[in-house]
Amino acid sequence: MKKSIRQRLYPCFLAVIVVVVFFLLPSADVQAEGFRLIGYLPDYDLARLEDTVDLEMFTDVNYFSLIPEPDGTLSFSESGSEEQLHGLVKEAHNSNVRVGVSIGGWGLSENFAEATKADNQEKFIEEILSFVKKFDIDNVDIDWEYPSEEQAEQFALFIKKLNKKLADSATLSITVPTGIAANGQPSGHWGQHFLPEGLKEADWINIMSYDAQIDGYPQHSPLELHEQNLLYWNELLGGNHMNKLAAGIPFYGKAESGAVYSYRDIVQKVAEVPMADEVAIDGEIFYFNNKLTVKEKTLASIELGSLGLMIWTPTLDRTISSPSRLMDVVMETIREEAVTLDKSTDLSSVFSGHSLTILEKLFSVIAVLLIILGVVLFLGKFLFLLPKTIKGRKVNPQALGKAVGMGIGMLGILLLLYLLLPVTIFLLLVSLLLIVLLVLLIMLKKS
Repeated sequence: MKKSIRQRLYPCFLAVIVVVVFFLLPSADVQAEGFRLIGYLPDYDLARLEDTVDLEMFTDVNYFSLIPEPDGTLSFSESGSEEQLHGLVKEAHNSNVRVGVSIGGWGLSENFAEATKADNQEKFIEEILSFVKKFDIDNVDIDWEYPSEEQAEQFALFIKKLNKKLADSATLSITVPTGIAANGQPSGHWGQHFLPEGLKEADWINIMSYDAQIDGYPQHSPLELHEQNLLYWNELLGGNHMNKLAAGIPFYGKAESGAVYSYRDIVQKVAEVPMADEVAIDGEIFYFNNKLTVKEKTLASIELGSLGLMIWTPTLDRTISSPSRLMDVVMETIREEAVTLDKSTDLSSVFSGHSLTILEKLFSVIAVLLIILGVVLFLGKFLFLLPKTIKGRKVNPQALGKAVGMGIGMLGILLLLYLLLPVTIFLLLVSLLLIVLLVLLIMLKKS
């Protein structure tokens, strides 16, 4: 005997509901082990984001920077704003990219000492936690440049308390200077500024493997510096911590005078894309990383088993439509080495990044109500809501309830997916739903 329409459609409809619920329920921070690409995005250069940065190339981006105040509060710089950070978080999360906020930085760290003192430390940490919650932040990056030897214990204690308070709400990273100078020798006794017990509390460490020039060695980020820095900081941590380290690659060139040009500007000012790591512009020699050097540094990070790469900064690269982009070299190298990127697979971070407006929240409620009504009608309940005749012809209330219920339920599901999901995932699920509907129509026709 043939199965009834209800028997045929009921399990299919339930399957659709299960699939949707699976994608909508927040997961328990499931992340694939892999390589991280961390891009720093300065607030003063975010106007160039769309034409220079393909966010989907990255696993993480850091908004640079928030300023610590002496009383333990945080403030935006003159070029930053709440609206700017909200916009970046939403755009990055829609590309399945984690977003961090950097606190401090060069010229912005003078208040760290006061903010992390015993009297202000608790307030400072609570302020950071508040920012994490308000802006749906995935990572907090502490960029204190730099704690003195006398402040080393204060810094380590602050990191330990902050890490404990952050718990599962966000990860924690620390930015440290180049441990090696351009001549291959240690640039300082950094273990006396950044105590290993403090550094180990962080989920990872970003190494500024650039600006290492000294007298007689003008190349601020030579090829060998990359590996030397990874080895230096790994040893300082006691060894076996390479998977916590991300060495930085500069997307800019620097002259002995201190003048700086972006990689984009360097390429524009010379006749051909430079194949050496130095180029003469306006009577000065600028030292930078060409495509081959970027490739070799990427390979070094992979072969050493480091966490990944840090880029300062992707907005200094050539425009997305241009050839000879440095980020393209990084990505090509990763693909050639068959390395998997550590892209977040926790969709709850995607939802948290999608800051719904009041109108969107209202439509979300409507979508849920439509789904509930659709299920109820499909199961043969509240059929009194439906007309008994259509164009003068009596209708089967059970069959009409299934058809109307399915239509209303699908409409609610699509509306909810559209409001909550990134476009790519939304289109994927819509395609799945269309396939299910096609199967249902075929089954109806056969019945």
